[in-house]
Formats: sequence, structure tokens, C-alpha cells
Amino acid sequence: MSHENFETLLKQLEHRHSDRLKSTEDKQQRVRKEFTPKIARHLLESTSLKDLIQYGLPKQGREVGRGQYGVVYECDSWANQRSCVLKSVIPPDDRHWNDLALEFHYLRLVLFENIYYFILFVV
Repeated sequence: MSHENFETLLKQLEHRHSDRLKSTEDKQQRVRKEFTPKIARHLLESTSLKDLIQYGLPKQGREVGRGQYGVVYECDSWANQRSCVLKSVIPPDDRHWNDLALEFHYLRLVLFENIYYFILFVV
């Protein structure tokens, strides 16, 4: 009889843990979908304003390429950097703004061989 009780209690514990895990995963998903883009957008706007005040606007050079959201230009020097690129974008709606803000956020965290070091974003 005690073995059956143990199995029953173990199944109840497993069920409670499963429900709690599902609740935690739902909360994490909500943070990723709802809050992270908003925080990234505020980060983009505040960093952009700071850089604009501190360094002014970079001088746009020749076109280097085109991306999903806009055109990339080279610039001679800006913000104590010898060479840099400028990405000119005009997002059409909030979803695109959020995508752009997340791109800004993630590009600040990684450095790729074929991507210039990311310094500024002027909105």
C-alpha cells in the first residue's frame, strides 16, 4: 500500500512541476515577444540621441550596399573612428521599428569579421 501511495504522490508532484514549468515558459515567451522589443527600442532611441549630441551627424559617403531596411553608406571618419559605415533606414511601422531596435541591440553585442564594428545609430 505505501508503494502505491508513493507512486501517487510522485505523479502529483510531477504534474505540479509540469504545470509550473509551463507557466514559467509562458512568462519567458511573453518577455521575449512583448517586453524585449520595447526595451531595445528605448535603448536605440536613447543611444541615438546621446551619440547625436556627442558627435553630431556623420557625413554620408558612397553607397556600400542595401539591406532589408535601408541603404548602407561609407563615411570617412566619425566619433574618433577612421572609417565607418552609415545605415540609413525609415521603418514603415512599429513592427519594423522593433525589428530594427533588436538588430541594433544584438549587433552591439557581437563582432563579425565581415561587419563593421557597430558604434552609432541616429534615429
